[in-house]
Amino acid sequence: MTDTQQEITRLLLATRRRGMEYVVAFLNDNDFFTLPASTRYQNRDMGGLANHSLAVYRLAMQFRHEAIAQHPETETLIPADSVTVAALLHDTCKVFNYAADANDSTTFHHNYRFPVGHGEKSVIALLRCGLELTDEEIMAIRWHMGPYELPERELSQERLEYNIAMKRTPLCRLIQKADKEATKQNLESAQ
Repeated sequence: MTDTQQEITRLLLATRRRGMEYVVAFLNDNDFFTLPASTRYQNRDMGGLANHSLAVYRLAMQFRHEAIAQHPETETLIPADSVTVAALLHDTCKVFNYAADANDSTTFHHNYRFPVGHGEKSVIALLRCGLELTDEEIMAIRWHMGPYELPERELSQERLEYNIAMKRTPLCRLIQKADKEATKQNLESAQ
């Protein structure tokens, strides 16, 4: 077991969330810890998905601490265990999204066997594992890509729901900001 795998497992189980042991088994059984985070962009290496998820977690916790320092009431609005769950599990869908190239097991392409949205797919996988998620965590995972998914789909109802979730749930903004920053940092370090 890698250090990253041990740390993610420890952090997830520390939430003591109902169903988390099944999520950890699911992650291990479905190559979460060996898959890349992207086929073309950030963390394209083996294990990149786990490394990206841990980077998002660390940044999200940093942003949470900064927000609490400025506005102490934020602590109850953004519980630490919710940050852990949403940050580490926001890209769970990628265990379904990628398939190894037949000629090169280190090269991946998109697999569209379950074509629902990126964030929705993560939420569905976690709920199927029996993980107890709060409404805020569901919204943060669902909308972690922010508006980047929407221009292609341009569904007015989806845009309305996105805007409502962003206004209603500080966890949505926090996870989206951490995901964007982790991606940016990885891309800059790769140059």
